[in-house]
Order: sequence, then structure tokens, then C-alpha cells
Amino acid sequence: MNIKAKIVTFAGAIALLSGGAAAEEIKIGLPNWVTAAITGEIINYIASNDLGYKSSSVPGTNPVIFKAMGLGTGDIDIHPEVWLPNQANLAKQYVEEAGTVALAANPFEVRQGVCTTRYTAETLGIKSVYDLANAELSAKFDTDGNGRGEFWPGAHGFASTNVEMVKAREYGYDQFWDLVPTDESIHLSNMDKAANENKFYLGQCQQTHHIFALHDLVWLEEPPYDAEAWHMIQPSEDPEWFEKSKVATAWPPSDIHIAYSKSLESRAPELVDLLNRIQLDADLVGLWSLMVIADGLTPEQAAKKWVDENRSTVDGWLGL
Repeated sequence: MNIKAKIVTFAGAIALLSGGAAAEEIKIGLPNWVTAAITGEIINYIASNDLGYKSSSVPGTNPVIFKAMGLGTGDIDIHPEVWLPNQANLAKQYVEEAGTVALAANPFEVRQGVCTTRYTAETLGIKSVYDLANAELSAKFDTDGNGRGEFWPGAHGFASTNVEMVKAREYGYDQFWDLVPTDESIHLSNMDKAANENKFYLGQCQQTHHIFALHDLVWLEEPPYDAEAWHMIQPSEDPEWFEKSKVATAWPPSDIHIAYSKSLESRAPELVDLLNRIQLDADLVGLWSLMVIADGLTPEQAAKKWVDENRSTVDGWLGL
């Protein structure tokens, strides 16, 4: 082999080694809520533009995303926002028992429960979830003329929605309210409008919602978390989940994790390093949500804008 041929062969070997990331396709699952979509698109943007992967995002429900990650075939590789204990059944199945999915290193804590506007709480004297077991109070929230107020327990498909439905039964206010799951964006819009116009409104809240950055909201009191009073079964575990569940306590400390298929450890180790360096908090995720809900950006646009304007933070995540 002549010298020229050797140089070409060596250069090709280097290209093969350094270009492995570029040849690997990465699929990021996006559940149907805003903050997960933005976090997923931020990972997507960094994976594509900084690490050179062929990265894309695909919609999916929590069970679908976990199942695909567990298979390790590349159909879906990453879940950008796993809430625990909300998805504890899926984490137990795929992280603890099967060992096919991993949780990234830096979860962050958030609060969730029932909240209302400051105007609603102070005008009606609402302090506790037990105050909701009142027909006269409920009627003040009635918008469809049936004499019962509408309460937002969460969106269809959310594990937290199922928990709040069970809680409403255990706290006794399900007898006085219409529990109406709708898309999360509708709930947030209703809360925003009520706060702006001094109208009555309440529902299930999560600290990452952008609405906390816009308005003074009040959390309703609940009995402190008690593991003995928390027995939640999700629909994927038992068709009689509602009848068999019993939750009569506040949420335990809740954490948000990035989850990924263990197959990425060999297929895309640089990406795994990134996922384990990402550090988020409720305020930052709420800011991302605000970029979409209030500023009108798409999750893709918000991701690009934030990454481009926060290179020092992203470089830290990349270990640079």
C-alpha cells in the first residue's frame, strides 16, 4: 500500500470513529403536555446540532413511550419528562424490574395538587380540599346551568388525573362537582382568564405550569402525605383501578426525570452523557412553557431560541 493510500485509509478510519454519532438515529417521545414537548425539543435540538445525531421527535402516550424504550429497538429512545410517583407503575416495570430503561442523574422536585386564584380563595374563603364538599360553593363555579361547578382534575391520559379523580372521591367533593378532564391548554387558558377577570376557577395544578409565573395562585391544603393512605392503581395495571384505589393524602414529594432506553449506552454514549448532565428546575421549565403559551412560539421554536441564547448553560451540559 502506498503512502497516499495509507493516508486515505487512516482518514477514513478517523471519520468512521468520529462520525458514529451522526449515523445513529435518535427518537424522542413527546407526551401530550407542553413542558414535556419543550424539554424534548431542547434535547432534540442539542442532539442534532451539537452532537450530530439524526434526532427527531415523535408523539406518544406514557405507556407507548416506555414500552418502546424498553424494547431498545430505536422506535423511541427518550422520555423527556417522567413524573414520579405519577408514572411509578411504568418506572417499576421498565426501570426496576426489566432494567431496560434508565433515569437520568438529575431529577428536580415539583409540587402538585389543587390550586385556585387568589381572588377565588379570598372571596369564597376556600382553604382546604374539604371545603369543596359543599353544594352551595360548587354552584358558584357552574358554567353550564346544571347547578354544579366544573372541576379540572387533569387531562385525558395523565396518570395524575386518575389520582385526582380518586382523591375527589375520598375527600368527598366528587358528589358536588362535575369532574371534567380536558386538554391541559384549555385548563390553563381558563385559569388565566379567571385570574385576569376576577372569576371563580380551580383545578389540578403542577408547579411547572407557566401560569404560576403570571398570577398569584393559592394551593389548597390537604392532609400531609402518608404512605399508608396512598394506594393508587393505574388503568394499565387493573381495569378496576378506580374501585380498588384509595388516596386520601397530599402528593408525596414529586420528581421529574428524563428517562432513556438502556440501549443508548452503547448506541449513543455521548447522548447519554448529555442526559446525565442536564440540570433543570421548576422555574426554568415554567419559563419554557411561558415561551409557548404566552409568546406563541412552537416547542421547536422555543427550544432553538432558548438554546441559542443560553450557550454557556448548554455547553456545561455538554461537558465543554
